[in-house]
Amino acid sequence: VPIRPKIDKLSRAQAATPPFEQGRVLLPEKADWRLAWIHELTGFPGTRYDDQVDSTSQFIMWAEERFSTPDINPIPWAGEKQDRWFDEDWYD
Repeated sequence: VPIRPKIDKLSRAQAATPPFEQGRVLLPEKADWRLAWIHELTGFPGTRYDDQVDSTSQFIMWAEERFSTPDINPIPWAGEKQDRWFDEDWYD
């Protein structure tokens, strides 16, 4: 699924930094790509390649937006009229 960036690459990388600092980004202990990925992310913007920085920051921003927004439209409970907490006579 293509994602059209709204801000430049450096700003996206900076916006994706807090989850790393908060320890919410987990990596496997053993993976062939791990050291190259860490090198690219920690060396940005001075590294030769930045594709992994770009894809990582875009994913983190997408995940933060998708999974950290609370549900503000809960489904109403169909039985609330029968519940004593909603019965006006219960308070008397």
